[in-house]
Amino acid sequence: KVRGNRHRTISVMSTVGTGAGEEQKGRWAAVILAAGYGSRLQKDIEADASKQFDHLLGQPKGLLPVGGVPLLDHWLRAFRETDGEVGPVVIVTNEFFHRQFAEWAVSRGLGRNVVVNDGTTSNDTRLGACRDLQLAIEQKGDLIGDRDVLVVAGDTLFFQDFSLRSFLRSLPPHRSGVVTYEIQSDAETRKRGIVESDATGRVTRLLEKPEPTETTSRSACPAFYAYRHPCKKLIDRFMEEKAPEGLEAVDAPGRLLAWLINETEVHAVPVSGRFDIGNLTQYRDTLSFYASTLDSDLNTISGTGVFTARAHARAAIAGNPSDGFGGKTLSLLVRNFHAEVSMRPSERLVFVPHPEYDRDTEFANMGEVLLRTELNGYYGGLRLLRAATKAFAALCEAAHVPLERNFTMSYETTIPRMVGLSGSSAIITAALRALLHFYSPPSEGGPAALLAKLGLRDCDVPQLVLDVESRELGITAGLQVSGSGPSCRRAGGGG
Repeated sequence: KVRGNRHRTISVMSTVGTGAGEEQKGRWAAVILAAGYGSRLQKDIEADASKQFDHLLGQPKGLLPVGGVPLLDHWLRAFRETDGEVGPVVIVTNEFFHRQFAEWAVSRGLGRNVVVNDGTTSNDTRLGACRDLQLAIEQKGDLIGDRDVLVVAGDTLFFQDFSLRSFLRSLPPHRSGVVTYEIQSDAETRKRGIVESDATGRVTRLLEKPEPTETTSRSACPAFYAYRHPCKKLIDRFMEEKAPEGLEAVDAPGRLLAWLINETEVHAVPVSGRFDIGNLTQYRDTLSFYASTLDSDLNTISGTGVFTARAHARAAIAGNPSDGFGGKTLSLLVRNFHAEVSMRPSERLVFVPHPEYDRDTEFANMGEVLLRTELNGYYGGLRLLRAATKAFAALCEAAHVPLERNFTMSYETTIPRMVGLSGSSAIITAALRALLHFYSPPSEGGPAALLAKLGLRDCDVPQLVLDVESRELGITAGLQVSGSGPSCRRAGGGG
């Protein structure tokens, strides 16, 4: 059963641009590509024997209900959560779906004038995604202004550990950006655009649906692009060169990216994965995931296979392990700041680099080297995840506890760096909590049952965190900055 309907509204527009009369807000303007006709999905719905999706016939993919609200509401929320980084939003669609998108835009406070109609009425007469992007920039130039342009496919969502704010802030100032995710099998290269990048993260080549033997890369690139302002003129050049070659040359947005990487620098940022609604099976999978992980207000709830653990910042008030109090300390949690680690099952075991803290390999100048090193230190958080996982695996191996599932692990933190708020400890604590819950969910007795198998108690966990920091990583630390027991929340509960 599909939850919700297309008229339901949630609060998503507090910081997103609203159209005419807009001041120059936000460094980025978002262009949503929604001019496709969804032909495969429509045919699948017509052929589906259950008929449970018949009410969605004639509805554009961008407005399909996902988690009880239209798909594009998820993107509007992501735009809002960038803290003002994203300003105006433009939607480019076709004549067939124009009215529906205009009604949705008005209901979300965007205004009718943000919707561009490319004038086509069928899949056979479509302009192609590249021409639609150019059209949106041309027709809404007064709204977009001199902002950089964020291009989003209207039928794509990323896994819930994706942070648009972190992605945008991780991009080097002179580079455009894309996201990549690792595909799970060699054969899947034949279905995806695969990018190759160098050690600095710069994209060096894009291969459209290559054979597995054509490249060693398994980094797929979905239709999500962050183009710097100078790319607007390059898009015009691309269209001048490629439009005479016919629709195929300008249909897929990856064609533009493949051309642009030879004209400007493009930076690749890894993410854990995405949902692509191309057919009914993919739509069912997306519905199933969101139905079990989001509540009616798009807040995360307990869901199958997705675990998120949180640990707050900690500050010592009095005492220190090495001072005259004999190692006793008094400390407090700072609830304003926290670290969060997310885990989900996956075919391979993957640690996802943080787009801001784990990509410091290229800088604009010496001043940026100094600034970013002062802010982020010499190492990111990826080593903390690996060290926590190594220590956990060693304990399980010694206790003959099998670890039969692989996972993808990512992290996010709001704790200020290098100011004594125990940011490293919080990430390690959250990682251990997530691991305990991932490998011993409530149906198997929960974290307490797994700790018992390892010969540990709740009160032993702080020492475990300390051992990871001091023995595995050589970080000077004391118990006043380590975690407490393994309380874990699944996909978005309390900390």
